[in-house]
Order: sequence, then structure tokens, then C-alpha cells
Amino acid sequence: MRVDVYDRHDAYVGTIGPRQLLSMVHTDELNGSDELSITTAFPLHEGYRLVWADRLGTVHEHVCQKPKASRETGGVVWTDTALNSICELFGDFIFDKRPYGYGFLQALNVCLEPTRWEAGTVDQRGTVDAGLTFYHTSSREALQDILECGGELETQVVTDGTRVTGRRVGIRSHRGRSGGHRRFSYGKDLTSIDRTEHWGAITACYGFGKGIETEGGGHGRKLTFGSVNGGKDYVEDAAALKLYGRPDGNGGMAHVFGTFSDRDCDDAATLLAETRAYLDAHKEPGVTYSADVIDLVAMGRDWEGVAVGDDVQIVDTCFSPALRCEGRVTKLVTDELGGSMRVTLGNITETMTDMWLSQQRQVSSLSKRSSSWDVAASTPPSYLQQVMDSMNAQFNMSGSSYTFTSFEQGTIYASVPMDANGRSTTGKGSAMQLCSQGFRIASGCKADGSWDWRTFGTGEGFTADLITVGTLMGDLIKAGTIQDRTGRNYWNLDTGDFHLAPGTQLDGKDIATSDTVVASRVKLYAKNMSDTVPPTNAWNPEYGWSEQLPEWSDGYYIWSMERITMGDGSVRYSTPVLEGAYNKACKASHDVQSSLGDIDSTIKDATKDGIVTEAEKAAVKKAMQDVDKEREELSDQYRTLKANSALNSQYVSSVLTPKYTAAFGSTAEGGTYGEYCDRVNDVLECKTAGELETATLEYDTAYSAYSTAVKEYAAAATAAQHAIEQKDAKDYADGILSAYDEQLGQQEIFNRLTNNGATQGVYMENGKLYINASYMSAGTIADAKGRNSWNLKTGVLTTNYMTANNITAGGTFKCGSSRYYTMLNSTGQMAGYRPTTGESANKVAYIDFTASTYNNVDKKTYYGIQMQAQGSVRISSPSISTAATSSTSVTTTTGRTETISQQLVSSVRDNGSTISWTYGNFTLGMINGLVTSVGLVGT
Repeated sequence: MRVDVYDRHDAYVGTIGPRQLLSMVHTDELNGSDELSITTAFPLHEGYRLVWADRLGTVHEHVCQKPKASRETGGVVWTDTALNSICELFGDFIFDKRPYGYGFLQALNVCLEPTRWEAGTVDQRGTVDAGLTFYHTSSREALQDILECGGELETQVVTDGTRVTGRRVGIRSHRGRSGGHRRFSYGKDLTSIDRTEHWGAITACYGFGKGIETEGGGHGRKLTFGSVNGGKDYVEDAAALKLYGRPDGNGGMAHVFGTFSDRDCDDAATLLAETRAYLDAHKEPGVTYSADVIDLVAMGRDWEGVAVGDDVQIVDTCFSPALRCEGRVTKLVTDELGGSMRVTLGNITETMTDMWLSQQRQVSSLSKRSSSWDVAASTPPSYLQQVMDSMNAQFNMSGSSYTFTSFEQGTIYASVPMDANGRSTTGKGSAMQLCSQGFRIASGCKADGSWDWRTFGTGEGFTADLITVGTLMGDLIKAGTIQDRTGRNYWNLDTGDFHLAPGTQLDGKDIATSDTVVASRVKLYAKNMSDTVPPTNAWNPEYGWSEQLPEWSDGYYIWSMERITMGDGSVRYSTPVLEGAYNKACKASHDVQSSLGDIDSTIKDATKDGIVTEAEKAAVKKAMQDVDKEREELSDQYRTLKANSALNSQYVSSVLTPKYTAAFGSTAEGGTYGEYCDRVNDVLECKTAGELETATLEYDTAYSAYSTAVKEYAAAATAAQHAIEQKDAKDYADGILSAYDEQLGQQEIFNRLTNNGATQGVYMENGKLYINASYMSAGTIADAKGRNSWNLKTGVLTTNYMTANNITAGGTFKCGSSRYYTMLNSTGQMAGYRPTTGESANKVAYIDFTASTYNNVDKKTYYGIQMQAQGSVRISSPSISTAATSSTSVTTTTGRTETISQQLVSSVRDNGSTISWTYGNFTLGMINGLVTSVGLVGT
């Protein structure tokens, strides 16, 4: 969990990390308070904005109100109850606006004109009150006036990962998800529950509208609807009267009246409809349930999430009878750190569905398998009677039924009163009809008021839109298509088509990964300060992520996920995972280098005054213990890496082991650890300042060598750990991608057919042939178009593209065309071939790595490279540099490219008594230090 903090001007202040966040409880109420109670070691001030994302990925913004700083053991902590940032609308003023009868979106836009907020989703139908005005009020109060006309408040905060980019207000007809998608059950995630009854039910209701204008211009009695309701100024509900009415003293039931008032309504028919709606909403007692539940989202079960406004169900078998109800979440209190929630439900209705399911479980216990029907038939009658009595009790609790009987229709049982034709008088309800043909059941009515019969039972079988069972058994099942609720997994029994959607697993392994073809998988990396909450962004999944592995730093954690690109171009993302082993390797590297730095500082401090005291010796020895502990941990790490079969053996032998030996091997092996320990001991044993000075110089040299070796090994070890994780990821991806052909996962099919290669044979699947064998005699294996082939008789492998990490080959390697090519032969020569005199290719030059030379001066043999050419050796380079050493770290000298001129005596003449001579210029043409021309001018 992280909370980003901004000041009142939206400037970034800092981030409250997991170590600073002591407690955080979010309270969200439908059309009510939205506040965040926080305790933190991070300094808070009035007006600070707290931006954070909950476990469902929803981003919230809360504004600090009255932060309180308290000094407690260990330091200062700040506490505050921050409010949803919609509270800033109290500072936006509306002088005079009159949105008479506007639609909700239009009225909301008027309300938000003076603010920086914008309208979000508005799906509340109808209009606001005809008399609604915003006069000398704040935008927040105006918004509340709109909500009193209908709809539910929803706020949305949009970020780009670094700042808030948008704030939106929505007015929803139904905030949250409907349909009871979430169930809280005792024994799973329900820990306690309270039930509160707020009001009693009414069975009839009077309605009053706008005052009727009198002839004198005033207003008299209020409007009623008796003129359009058979003379009655009230509406009533017969079913509610039977359940919740009062005894009238004469053996009957008397209504419990309520009243409804709309001071702006001037139409009797409209008032009648509004009063009827009010009665429907209040004809049952108002009940609220508050439950303490476990936040299963915190445990990785994202589908178990719940939010304010959601329709949910509660099942608690500790009540007697068992409590089974459903309703809307009207208030949600979430401990964001503790993983618990308190859910408050309103609009509760106890459901028949759970009653049915409970009794079905009891009955189904009699018939676990088809062979058990005989057992069920011999079950003692007393037990069956108990089951039936229990079912009758459940039905009796849910109320009586209305009955209609006729010769033509048989008997109809309904949950609401019926007219003379057996139809619902309310346009809704449920019913069951019994007649000589069988039975049929309706869970509702059609638009014309007739029952919507959807389930049928006759002597030939049952027909239903939906059958809910625990286990379905039978000797023969005839069906067209068997599929899940979403249609993503199905089996068409008519055509044989079988489809598994992404995420399908067998024994914990993926067996279906794409609707079409997975085009690619790319691993992405990111880092943050939490090892439990990944750096996710609901609006931009790749914000802060990169294909490059970020540099590890202390206090941060590396995370990874996969970008999965499908064949249709759509992109999906895997769940982020912590790179645990890599983070641990990086942490170990950091700790050992930190320990080395600590002991070096300790020794430097101890020797700076020319003498090492006993206390300073003890400090050095203590620091050395930390160094030895880190060395032991890195040695354990090395042994683990070395034993991992996923790590390339060549990397182990050529890189990892030499680096480890250089750091921690014995002195005889070339390790630097032993030498370093000896030099530390030398420092501690010095008696004089002179000895200490010499020992310190030798220590510095040993420390430099050891710390460098440790750093190089640590880098090699972290690279090895990353390579192992990449290998695991690559193996996983290769298992999915490597053998896809068109839209069929052939490798997966092959593995299933052959039990992952264990079973040999020839298989046919979907018109394709699969062969698995330890020996196969064949001529040529080639692809369909002949671009790639392997002649098993001659051994010739022909391919257009080849990618290989390592190749070990004997004999010769030839590359090029038939007339111009390069060949590596078995004697260590790399030779070039081309035509010289005819059409056939001849060897014209080679480079030999097996040659040696003997130096007659130092009597030594030297090995290196030999170049041979039939005609010439051409070098085309801007410069050539050389040095008389095999070391690549020595600076080389570049050969000169110029003309060198030197004056020389070109001729001498004997003149008898005198001698004369003539000068000439001797020139050398130089290219890259090689003499290319010689000249003598001026004779």
C-alpha cells in the first residue's frame, strides 16, 4: 500500500511507504460520507491531498482536514480523518442559477460550472424538480439538492501515475454491481453480523400534491388523486395488509397508513403513480445488516471484491433459522492494511433461492451416484418426513399463495392476487400452474401482464431455461452445445468443436492461453518500495514498466509481468509477480559491499592517529564478523546457482566460478579473501606508527583487490539469477508459442497425445499427424514449401534462418555460394575460396590459429596467428596501431601515413685540388606505418 501526497496546489510532496503507514481505514457510504482515517509517520498538514488506489484498483483522493501530531514512543505520528476531494466544492459559489426541470446531466453541468470538476457518467433518468434553484449556495450543496431529486453520487479520480489529471462527478441510477454477484458466508469470510430494524411496514398510503389555487389567487387544500382512483385518496396493498396489518377487533385486519407528499406535483395521475411507488418501497419493514468480513481481495482473490452499491448476499447458518438474505451495500468500512471490512446492507429481502438450495442439498445426499437410488428408496420414512417437514416450514415462512382454479387452466398458485382470468393484478410476481398436462412455472410477467412461463414438466420430461444442480448424473445426455455462462468455454456435441478459453488449467498448468493465437509474450519490469503491492496503474497498465530490467537500489523491489499480444492484436497483461530471487541476490550483493565499506571506514578511523586502541581493535573484529557472515551467504548462493540446471554450464565454468574463486577462493587458487584477512590482522598487530603506516598501505592494496573481486562476483551472481528467471519464463512461453501452426497449438496437442513425450507412436488429431519415436528412418524432413529441409541420409541441413545460442561442430563449416565461400576446417584454418584460373573455386588465402614461431634470441616458442595468401594481402583501414605486448589494456601506437623526406649527398666529384658534391632528397612514402614508395630527387 502506498499513498502519494500533494499539497493544496497539487505539487508533489512525497510518498507514504509501507513502513511509514501505521493504519488506514476507508469509510464509504452510499450518498453519504467518504472519508479516510489515517495514522502515519509522514508529516501531514491541512489541505494535503492523499492519492491512493484500493485493492480493486480504484483511485481515491482525500483532503486532510485537521491533522494532529502526537509524540509517541519512537517518534512523532500524525493522524487525520481526510474527506473525499469532492468536499472542495464547498468553496465554489453559485450566485443564482435556476435549472427548472432540467435533465440530471444538464443540471449537473450547471452545478459544476464554477469548479474544476467535470461531469462523469450520468444514467439517472428523468428530470430534477421543477422548482429546483441554486441561490446563494455552494456547488457542493447544489449537488446535494440534485441528489435529493434522484440518483446516487459517484466520484472518479483520474491519474497518469504521477499526478491527478481529472476529477469527475457521476449521478448513477444504480451505483455498483447488481445481481448479487458476491456472497458472504459464515465459515468462509463472514466473522460477525448485526441486524437492525428501522421502521415498520405500511399497508396503505395517502398521497398529497401541490396546493390547489383558489379563485382569490391563494392556495387551498392539497391535490389528491381520488378522482382517478375510484374515489379513494389512498393506495393499498392486500398482500402487505395480510402480513403486516393490525387486527381490527372484528376478526379482520386494519391498514397501517402512511403519507406521501410532493409539493410540486399538480397532476392527479402522476401523484397516484408516485404514491404507489412510495408504498411499494415501504410495504416491508426496513432492515439493515452490518457484517464484519474478511477482505479476500487482499489474499489475491480479486473476484471476491465488493464496493458500495453492490448487490450482495449474506449466509449465516449460526442463526436459527439460518439467515439467508440479499441487499445493497450502503456502507463499507475497509481496513486497508488489516484485510478486514465491515459491510452494511440495506433494502434486505430474504430469498427463496437459498431455501431451495438448502433443501436440495439434503435431498441430494440420498443419491450421490446412480447406483444409490435403491438406497434412497429404502431410506426410512421418518427421515423423508423430516426433510419434507423442513421444506414445508421454509415455504410457510415466506408467506401464503393466491389460488386460481378453472376447468380450462387447472390450478394456478401465485405470489400476488390474480384477476378473473388467472393473471397477475400487479404486473409482476411468480406463479405455478398444475393441470392434467403437467406443470409450468413463471418467475415474472410479460409486458401484456400474462405470466411468462419458462419452466415446464410433463410425463415426457422437463424443459427449462435454467436448471441449477450440484451434480448432474445420467446414462445419456443429449445436447447441442455445453458451455459456461459467458460462452468462452464450450463443447458443440453436434459438430465436435471444443474450445477452452484463456486461463483454463489442468493440474495447475495452463492448457489454454488464447482465443486465437498468442502472437508474442514480452516480459516487463518495474520497481517500487513495496514487496507486497505491485506498481499497478488502472488506467495505463504499462506506466512505469519497461522491457529493460531497472537498476536495483536498496529499499526498492523489482516486479515483473508479461505483455501478451494475441493474434487479433489485442493485448493482455499477466498478474505482476515479485522477482523474489533476483531481489534477494541484489540485496545480498548490496549487504556484502556495505559491510566491506563499513569495515574499511572503521579501519581508516582506527589508523588515522597512528595507533590502534583495544576498543578500535574490537570494533574492527566486530565489523569483520559482518563481512564473514555476508561471505558465507554469498558462498551458499554460489552453490545454489551452480547446482541449478537452468543456468548455462558454460556460464558457470567460464564466468561465475572464476569470479567466485577470485573473491572467495584460497590464496593458492588466486582468491583475494585470504590476503585481505591477513592484511587486516597485520594492521591490528602493529606496535609502532611506522609499522602501522606500512601495514595500512598493504591493507589498502588488499582491500581494493578484494572489494573489486566481490563486486564482480556479485554482478555475475545477480546476472545468473536473472538468467535463471528468464530461462523459466522462456521455457513457459516456449511451451505455449514454439509449436503453433496457424491457429492450432500443435506442441500442446503433441504433449497431451504423447504424455509429454513419454509415449511413442503415431497419432492423428484434427487432420494432422504427430510422430514420437526414439528412432526414425527417413529420407528428407522438410516443411510444406521446401524452404527448410534435413536430409537424414546425407546429413545436409538446409534452412533460411537459424538462431543458435551455442554450436559445437566437428569437421568443416562452409558459408557462402558455390564459387565464393569461406570454410572453417578441422585443422584450425579459416580459408577463403574463389575462382582464379577457371570456373572452380580455389583456396586463395587462409588464417591459421595453430601456427607457432621460435625466437632464437630468448629461445622461446610463441603461439598466435598466421596469415597466408596466394597473391596479396590487402588492408583497408584509416589507421593501424600496434604494441609489443599481448595485453589489450596497453596503449598502442598508430602507424604514420605521410611522405618522409631526408636530404642526402647524392654524388661526390673529385676536381683535382677540390672535391664537390651534390645534394638530393631521399623520400619514403608511408601508409599506416608501412613503406609504400622510395624516391631520390635532385641528383
